[in-house]
Amino acid sequence: MWTDLQRGSLTEIEYINGMIVEMGRMFENVNVEANRFLTAMVITQELKSGARKPDDVPDYLKHF
Repeated sequence: MWTDLQRGSLTEIEYINGMIVEMGRMFENVNVEANRFLTAMVITQELKSGARKPDDVPDYLKHF
């Protein structure tokens, strides 16, 4: 991921932690806030580098 961020490319964060967040939120007793936070940190860097467009932020991060 670090190399992707340095190159200004999208990372695989949504396919790893993003999927964990989406699946975990389907259950009441699964806490995925650490995964959500990590995903938000990486996606913020993607936005800052211009690799990700602001309208391409996953729904689970829009009300963080």
